[in-house]
Amino acid sequence: MPTDPTIPAAGEFDLATLRVDIDRIDSQMHGLLMQRGQIIDKLIAIKAAQGGGSAFRPGREAAMMRAFAERHEGILPLDTVEGIWRIIISTFTYVQSNYSVHVDASGGDPSMRDSARFHFGFTVPYLPRHGAGEVIAAVARSGGDLGLVRIDSGIGGGAWWEALRDPSAPKVIARLPFVQRQDHPAGLPVYVLSLPLHEAASREVIVYAAAIEKWRDGVTGMLAGHGASILGNSAAGSGLSLMISAPGDVSAQMLAEGFRDCGLMKLAVMQRNSGWKRVQPEEIYPAFVCQGYQMSRNTMVQEPQPNPGVLQIEAYVPGSSEASGGQKVFKLSSNETPLGPSPSAIEAFQNAAANLELYPDGASTALRRAIAAKYGLDPERIVCGNGSDDLLHLIAASYIGEGDEGIFTEHGFLVYRIAILSAGGRPVVVPERNFTANVDAILAAVTERTKVVFLANPNNPTGTYLGFEEVKRLHAGLPRGVLLVLDGAYAEYVRRNDYSSGMELVSANKNVVMTRTFSKIHGLAALRIGWVYGPETVCDMLNRVRGPFNLNAPAIASGVAAINDADHVERAAQHNEKWLAWLTENLTDLGLEVTPSAGNFILIHFPDVAGKLSSDADRYLSSHGVILRAVKSYGIHNALRMTVGSEEANRLTVKLLKDFMNA
Repeated sequence: MPTDPTIPAAGEFDLATLRVDIDRIDSQMHGLLMQRGQIIDKLIAIKAAQGGGSAFRPGREAAMMRAFAERHEGILPLDTVEGIWRIIISTFTYVQSNYSVHVDASGGDPSMRDSARFHFGFTVPYLPRHGAGEVIAAVARSGGDLGLVRIDSGIGGGAWWEALRDPSAPKVIARLPFVQRQDHPAGLPVYVLSLPLHEAASREVIVYAAAIEKWRDGVTGMLAGHGASILGNSAAGSGLSLMISAPGDVSAQMLAEGFRDCGLMKLAVMQRNSGWKRVQPEEIYPAFVCQGYQMSRNTMVQEPQPNPGVLQIEAYVPGSSEASGGQKVFKLSSNETPLGPSPSAIEAFQNAAANLELYPDGASTALRRAIAAKYGLDPERIVCGNGSDDLLHLIAASYIGEGDEGIFTEHGFLVYRIAILSAGGRPVVVPERNFTANVDAILAAVTERTKVVFLANPNNPTGTYLGFEEVKRLHAGLPRGVLLVLDGAYAEYVRRNDYSSGMELVSANKNVVMTRTFSKIHGLAALRIGWVYGPETVCDMLNRVRGPFNLNAPAIASGVAAINDADHVERAAQHNEKWLAWLTENLTDLGLEVTPSAGNFILIHFPDVAGKLSSDADRYLSSHGVILRAVKSYGIHNALRMTVGSEEANRLTVKLLKDFMNA
């Protein structure tokens, strides 16, 4: 870094001198900003006759950000430098031509808001939208607005890129952040959309949209040979829609010939307003241009980089445990049982404390045998883990590889997405119907790259479930090579005649597993005990990748005692059955919509009225010591999830919500 000759050398200064120098530098920076503003004034005058279009110039801005990253050194964090310049650039861009940023917040608002604010500052209006389709439509209607779409396309995104085919439709013009690093404050990878650029368009990377009749094993290798890769894929009609990135010198004709060499003699291309039609491979067209997408190796920040999928993960945030005020707190945010654990489980835990110096049984033999005896299962087909979350990760690690797909429904358990991305796979999110898993939608999303389908039954946070006939129909429609994971975390609470946890399906098939937990009805959430029942071949794979002591000795002992205390489990189930119905009835009487639940919680929907929104209710309840769970991260807006609590907690919550609604 060049040394400023006006700054005294070490030993030749005092604090007063340094402060004077800082004031001088601050004044110079302010003066330079004002000079920049004067130049922008001239640019505005020159561009006045050019009409609409985005003032965002990704190629220029990407080069600037990379130059900063390459030359920066010293104690000032690079995050700060990049953040300052992003605000300067975006604000001056906004001054040149006012615009808003439409953001797909369907997969969770916080990380998308962070990305928008970091890259475009606080001057540019932030407009959340629900889904990539809404973002594209908003940008199309604007005179120069931008859109942000997360690379994993948010909730139920589908083949959203098909909406970009028309020459006048919005295009992807950049991928953010321009400079990737592990601890980037806005590191979630997103695409920037705008109306088509002309003078600012670059061809560093071209992104193509195409649909093929079916997947061929040679496609991935063919694309890699061109330096191309698949950014996204989704079922479309009877075929598969692909979003492909390729270097700027790779033409559509080259890709078409590659598809033909893979045995795909015809492609299906979506034509605007005319549906699908069969065309020859040479008729594949570039769907849109993407600028600033790739960085050469020498422009990357020199530090260890995580696997790409990890950068797309938003850390799981559990239910809150704190309330404002200082009064007695009722935590109804984590689906914990109000009855607590079995007394015999507590006693077993205390007894295990006498031997903490000893390693536990790595195979959790006693617990597996106790579970098997309870349900009439083969203990060799049971694997125990550090909570069912641990087992979901082990399943993904064993069966999902780079580029493989894992399917789950749009309001499914957040850990599914985390597990898939951690394994290098691509999450495929399918729409639900009335907050309930849709078997037809799941089956329609299956491709030759699908490896695992995750189904929470009952589902968290909706509480809805699929009857056993629907579960069997789902399994029957899956290829034999696709593993169906039935997550039965709340199975013990279900009191419906058409429900089954799926044990029979697991026993009779080689591609179904069922996961269960001791955290809910058994009240052992603090000990993290989960188990999976599956085919011997699957259990063999999980035992290969799990940790050698993934369940501790006090947990094993407490689990054995808990599952043998049938009376305690029945009391918990009866308590839940009584108060689940009571809460549903009383909250409905208040004018609130409650999604019918088969679990130990309910999903409460609030009116779309200022002062009565779920966020308002959440603050009000918290101020009185009652903590519920906001569910925006699940793609559900204006709703709260409430755990069935003790009688005191349930009655207090209904009273508070009555006061809130009547205020």
